[in-house]
Amino acid sequence: MEANGLLQSLEDSSETCIRVNPLKNVQIDPNLVKQEIPWAGDAYILKERPFFAADPAFHAGAYYVQEASSTIVGWVVNELLQHMPAKAHVLDLCAAPGGKSTHMASVLRESDVLVANEVIQSRTPILHENLCKWGGANHIITRSDARNFGQYLGLFDLVLADMPCSGEGMFRKDSHAADEWSYNNVELCSARQLRIAHDIWPSIKPGGYLLYSTCTYNKLENEDNIHRICTELDGVVVSQNIPEKWNIFSAEDGMYRMMPHRTPGEGFFFAVIQKKGEFSAEKMPKKRPQKSPFKISNLFPEVQDFIFYERGSEVYVFRNSDFSQVEKLLLSLPMLYAPGTLVGNIFEKRHNTVFKPESSMALIGKLDLPFPIVNLDDKQIIKFLNRQSMSNPASEKGIHLVEWNQMKMGFLNGINMQWNNLWPMEWRLRAENVEAKTIAF
Repeated sequence: MEANGLLQSLEDSSETCIRVNPLKNVQIDPNLVKQEIPWAGDAYILKERPFFAADPAFHAGAYYVQEASSTIVGWVVNELLQHMPAKAHVLDLCAAPGGKSTHMASVLRESDVLVANEVIQSRTPILHENLCKWGGANHIITRSDARNFGQYLGLFDLVLADMPCSGEGMFRKDSHAADEWSYNNVELCSARQLRIAHDIWPSIKPGGYLLYSTCTYNKLENEDNIHRICTELDGVVVSQNIPEKWNIFSAEDGMYRMMPHRTPGEGFFFAVIQKKGEFSAEKMPKKRPQKSPFKISNLFPEVQDFIFYERGSEVYVFRNSDFSQVEKLLLSLPMLYAPGTLVGNIFEKRHNTVFKPESSMALIGKLDLPFPIVNLDDKQIIKFLNRQSMSNPASEKGIHLVEWNQMKMGFLNGINMQWNNLWPMEWRLRAENVEAKTIAF
């Protein structure tokens, strides 16, 4: 019965799901919404797929395009946080492109810290971009193999391991995925998943959690692997109190399947494994720096609820957190890529200290900025996102915060009759002859 329903559903076309950013104070046009995702009150199936590149709200991080099934991660993490102490360290082990990382950034508590890791270095920049645009300012980014984290005992309260898998949940979205499937690849993926679980396990605190997930359907990569992890690593599966009306399928207790014939999305498997034992202190790096390269910054004393800190000429920010906790974590983590959200750089100009902001500063949710505002219309914001030069007929001087439809977008620097466009070159909108069209207001 289940097999027939699944096979029939694979003949259908995939649907587009978005998840709204609670920090950006926007709503989605209800006329475009087909269905609300029941386990994520901020996620929606759209009636049709818009041209997202033409939507400035998309570039501003007002929403994220995410596979519907995987949005269950936010609900699971929120449930687990109820059993964790404050100042939890949460690791997204296989994080790029950033859907689950941005989701966790939204549900974590003010004192918690997210570490988003991506071992494939070519994928780290898109993870960094998406987290910056999301604007949670509660993340650190690394690009390390799981075995390197395993050197630090008890560093994390929760690890999400969205495992590289055979991708059977991609069959509807990618016509080539089914042709490339093989049982040999399933076996290879299963072995890789077990290796990753073994490598990361020492870094989880006793009493902490491993949230294991895949986007594939077979038992070898799912239930069978969970049994092996529990047996070989002395873990126990923790059942979740999932409402029956969500129609999530469970073949074995505590192991959950979101199948495309039952739930919105392409399919997802997840299980929570809790680590047994008593707490043991974290193991610090063998070559810990004699002196921390970070120091508290006094550039923005009037800004509340954020901590600014410097590393050389770079200025970073963290939201509502204990800097000593963040600093200790930064000094422990392997292969650090971004030690927080970069908000700008300090340099000396004519014996004066000058601060040049980064666009990521403008995109931080609920951060009040001490810059004058320039409002751009639909045509101007597309030019801004294309990183084109822009005229400044009023000869406004200095750094200005860009807003469009009351959304913070980035910065312009007024020089004579021109605006110097500070939108990052690597983020620029490459599509030409685009007219702005948004789904958010």
